[in-house]
Amino acid sequence: MYLLDTNVVSEFRKRGEANAGVIDFFATRRPDELYLSVQVVGEIQAGIEKLREAGSTTKVALYQAWLQDSLLADYSQRILPFDVDAARMWGTLNAGVQKDPHTSDRQMAAIALLRPGMTMVTRDVGSPGFMAARRYGLALLNPFH
Repeated sequence: MYLLDTNVVSEFRKRGEANAGVIDFFATRRPDELYLSVQVVGEIQAGIEKLREAGSTTKVALYQAWLQDSLLADYSQRILPFDVDAARMWGTLNAGVQKDPHTSDRQMAAIALLRPGMTMVTRDVGSPGFMAARRYGLALLNPFH
């Protein structure tokens, strides 16, 4: 099982112009092995709202359709929540952390850690958020290489 970070699904959205490693990753996995977290949905929606504020109505419509008609439709049964158990694991991962902009990385890592055998798929394998989770056994995969 694989939990996909926003940078991976955003790259794959480029289709023919996407990174070859990302294309290969998706080509060699079954759809039922691939999961999203609610954080990915939130990060994409935040990006759409930034485009809206910038007045990019064409891009807003394009990305909103991709989110709704592609990601949410395709992953509807494979979007993982941030629940109480994930919140407790996230709290564990935050132990000793002062100020860190990688909150969503730690939240996604917590979700993945609660599912034995789940690998976090991200370009950001070195982010403090994911590195903190490696101490607890989080497997990371960077398909961009």
